Amino acid sequence: MIRNTWYAVGLSGELASGELHGMTVAGRPLVAWRDAGGQVHALDGRCIHKRFPLAKGRLLEDGSLECAYHGFRFDGCGQCVGIPALEGSAARLERIGGVRPYTTVEQDGVVWVWTGDGEAGDRPPRTPEIADVSWDAELWGPCTVQASARLLVENLFDLTHFYPLHAGNIGTFADAAVAVETARSADGTPPLLGTTRRREGFRFGATKGGWFGVEVGDNVATHEMVVPGLFRVVERVAPPSGLGTDAERSFVLYHTITPVDEGSHVWRRVVCSKREEAGAAGASAGRPSLAARVTADCVQVAEEDRWALEEQQRMFAFPDDGFREVHIKSDAAVLLARRILDELEARERPVPAPAG
Repeated sequence: MIRNTWYAVGLSGELASGELHGMTVAGRPLVAWRDAGGQVHALDGRCIHKRFPLAKGRLLEDGSLECAYHGFRFDGCGQCVGIPALEGSAARLERIGGVRPYTTVEQDGVVWVWTGDGEAGDRPPRTPEIADVSWDAELWGPCTVQASARLLVENLFDLTHFYPLHAGNIGTFADAAVAVETARSADGTPPLLGTTRRREGFRFGATKGGWFGVEVGDNVATHEMVVPGLFRVVERVAPPSGLGTDAERSFVLYHTITPVDEGSHVWRRVVCSKREEAGAAGASAGRPSLAARVTADCVQVAEEDRWALEEQQRMFAFPDDGFREVHIKSDAAVLLARRILDELEARERPVPAPAG
């Protein structure tokens, strides 16, 4: 499991002031909250006294977190600032120390936590459309999926599953034959891996064609693993030869992928579309935004993906014993994503001590 990276613990609106949120991120128990000043804090979720879950405690008026078991109190940096049984002994409190704090950054409408050891890396990836008032942003989730986070990454790169899994909504048989261009980051900076699919004179399914008001047209779709916990999709559609003109319509879709443990993760989808101005071509008074339409139509799509991922995960419980996974040309991005994630995991493994 990769820990030296940023993971989303929620959109800004999900963490209300004064509420404790218990969670497990990359196998680490956390408690998070937003203080009265708007700052988000995240600490190891276990009280240092008896491992009681701090998320079951309460926030006091002075901003400290009080454990519900024995009353140990911690500030936003994790320092123990009070123990009823040691009231009045400041020196002993200082020696006790506290619980581990985790670096948090709130940026572009998303709250991120660095779960790795040591100093956090560069700032979290940007998601500018989510917080931009000139864009509509629609959230689906959070949804807990009983499958490895890696399987969702692979699913998002593997669009050949649009038929048959999504044949009742966004998928068509022809989607499986669309050529895929793949590009890996040369220096390890985000995005780590990306694919591009181009369609010209393509007949869209009823659902996708309805979003853009185009039955037959051109389409460019890019899919990027920005970091292990963030996937970005951009869909651009226009009538034939209309890409790059006023006839083009597009949306940006962010997937936040937050591993809980090796066999489960929390998934959020945020669809963003440029807010249409009154009188603009394609604008319609009272009509839901493109982001809202895509989100509503993709509830079933997301549930189908979750079903497939969880069924797939169950098969990993069986020993291979002669089983061999077969890959085809369109799996190139999936296999490259596996390699990148393997490399990131390998960097975090301790170096064995020399023998003797």
